[in-house]
Amino acid sequence: MTSALLDPWPFQAAAEGSFEALNTLSKFDELIRRLQQLYQVRPGVVPFITVAEWDRLREVIGARYGRTSGYNARLNTARLFIRGSASHRSATPIPDPTRLTQNWKRALGDAVAGDDWRSPQIVIPESRQADWGAGDEASIQFDICDGVPSGELQKRVLAVLEHYEIHPFALSDFDPWDLRRVHQPPEGAPPHMRHACFLPKPPCLNGVGLENLTTVLDEAGKRRWNIGERWYFIPPGNWRPDDISKDAWRTGRAFPRKEVVVRKKMRMGYVDYRGIVWLWDDAHRHWDVQTKPRYLRLRCTGEKY
Repeated sequence: MTSALLDPWPFQAAAEGSFEALNTLSKFDELIRRLQQLYQVRPGVVPFITVAEWDRLREVIGARYGRTSGYNARLNTARLFIRGSASHRSATPIPDPTRLTQNWKRALGDAVAGDDWRSPQIVIPESRQADWGAGDEASIQFDICDGVPSGELQKRVLAVLEHYEIHPFALSDFDPWDLRRVHQPPEGAPPHMRHACFLPKPPCLNGVGLENLTTVLDEAGKRRWNIGERWYFIPPGNWRPDDISKDAWRTGRAFPRKEVVVRKKMRMGYVDYRGIVWLWDDAHRHWDVQTKPRYLRLRCTGEKY
């Protein structure tokens, strides 16, 4: 399961009485809920504040905002970030943004040590973007500890809280059917030709995390690939998400592919569990599924085009 690590600034600024910082905590809570409800992504929250820091924060915001609407909700959100024991092996983003606490860096070190390239995702408020710099990922290095070398730089998603959904990898790292970053609409395309590119995803996978995807896919492969008037892409039975490298996943090669000849031209498409190739038509923004004797033309929702 992936995790989300929030920039520590909201806690520091909230303890100084910043209402904007409190709103940032609310926005983060709303994001986590939205990811669960709309995208079936359930990130864990990486805790990084001590009990003493929590007590100080509760005292300050209680005195200032204890009678305001949403106070209890903000307090409950802040409570999620209380950290117990911490590793002494910390990690630091390179370059090092301002106002990062040592406890936050230790939380980052623990999260990165899991060696999952998807986790943690670092989430920052828009007001802190200048401190972190541009880029879709943060470079991270372990701090030297007891003579243990820092090792190679790690890369993790760096997403702006207010614009999380438009990040090229924040959502698609969990959904290989999501090919928006690979097949983007051409510049200047009319509105009706600008819809995003997805392989039609079987509804039985809604709400299923990567850790359970293989099991549910095995069951999906025993069923028909169409339900009513919709058709869905089911990968081959031996496909496993853990076998796919970060580079392959992000460049649209998470599912097996194959070249086929169409109108005397070689074209690359995705191979489903029946060995049938799905070709994306960039010009008309739909899928050409190479069924015989005639191919099937589908929208990204699985409906006939």
